[in-house]
Amino acid sequence: MDTLAEREKHILAQADALNAILSQTNIPQAAQAAEMRSREQAASRLARQRAGQSRDDLLLAEALRRSRDKGAGPFKGTGMEAQMLNEAYRQSVGGGQMSHDDFMRDVASQRLGRQTTVATPEGTYITPGYDTSFMGGRRGTPDFVPKPPTEGEKRGQYTTSNLRQLNNAASEMVPSITDAAAEQYAPEFLKGYFTSDEYKAMNNRAREWAATLVFMRSGATARKDEVDAAMQNFWPQPGDGPQDVQRKAQMREEAMATAEAAYAQRQGGTPPGTGQPPPAKRVIKFGDLPPGS
Repeated sequence: MDTLAEREKHILAQADALNAILSQTNIPQAAQAAEMRSREQAASRLARQRAGQSRDDLLLAEALRRSRDKGAGPFKGTGMEAQMLNEAYRQSVGGGQMSHDDFMRDVASQRLGRQTTVATPEGTYITPGYDTSFMGGRRGTPDFVPKPPTEGEKRGQYTTSNLRQLNNAASEMVPSITDAAAEQYAPEFLKGYFTSDEYKAMNNRAREWAATLVFMRSGATARKDEVDAAMQNFWPQPGDGPQDVQRKAQMREEAMATAEAAYAQRQGGTPPGTGQPPPAKRVIKFGDLPPGS
């Protein structure tokens, strides 16, 4: 600032001396006018230089004042990114390496191409590039990466899947009177002689289905009487007509759908906001920058 003032005084003094000389000579009036315009242009250039430097000095002084008062720079917040930006600002702008405007433009250009990751309880949202949220821009649809399932969720997924597979494998089971009577009344060591292989395979799957359903409802290992009751309610028995077989098949379908819905609710299912992620934490706000930015 002192150097510019001294230069301005020196130029004005030279112009005044030249004007005094011109006023005492017979130099044509056109030449005098040209010299006057030259002096005015030099003074105007000096004024513009002083105005530009004054603005940079004002911005730098404001940033340094914030640093002294708050131990920070123009970027608000206590996060690691804000602290790193403020430190870079003090070194670059405070050290005279960059102007305030150049530093802000550089930060904005880097943010535009950076991938943004937002962690939520359901999983992680990943949005590639063009992060304009710090300027109030609206983000596009992000990719969603669900969190890894817990052991309980893995067991629940296996149980519901196994329930449906068992139903599909034994869905055609309609026991004959001989098979049903042998299963109900014959001693254990004789059941294998009086029941067909097809019935034994389907009956085993049906009983496992019934035991799985009881376990999902109560959370405890199913007792034999509970499995028998589920078999009576959900699987065809001797004497059942076509309507009974169809009704029990519908009851099994409803029971499986209820179990799958309950598991999905406990797991959380697919997040409803996959297309509109929770807003990322704003690190830069133009309203928080020093005046004139």
